[in-house]
Amino acid sequence: FVPDDVIARLCDHANWRLRAEAIEELQLLVSKLPTGKSTGTSLGHPSPSKTDLQAVLRFLITVVDDVNFKVGLTALNIVTELLSHYMAAAGTNAGTGSCVVSALLECLAQRLGDSKIVIRQAHMMLLMRLMEVAGT
Repeated sequence: FVPDDVIARLCDHANWRLRAEAIEELQLLVSKLPTGKSTGTSLGHPSPSKTDLQAVLRFLITVVDDVNFKVGLTALNIVTELLSHYMAAAGTNAGTGSCVVSALLECLAQRLGDSKIVIRQAHMMLLMRLMEVAGT
């Protein structure tokens, strides 16, 4: 559900402006995703499959560590938002999301001690979201 050109721009490590534009575009795409457990379409936007969401989440976990503060923070916010979509798509199967959750926990463990408070707060929000979906 993510256009190839957005992914390509996010992978362009030489140009932070392209990455910043791409991550904002991705945030807009994610904000338009239908919420809940529906698998159809909502307002013309198809619900991404569990596999698509898993691939995007795994990719975004790498973007969270971007050298550009804004790109990394926006990626973290997108991961937090996508987590609920992923768990809804995964359903009630407890083992379904384990590979994504373990990658997220590894990312969290590395950044909870970040010197920037806004980064620590964003990681705490993601951790709280993980606990919320784990409890359901």
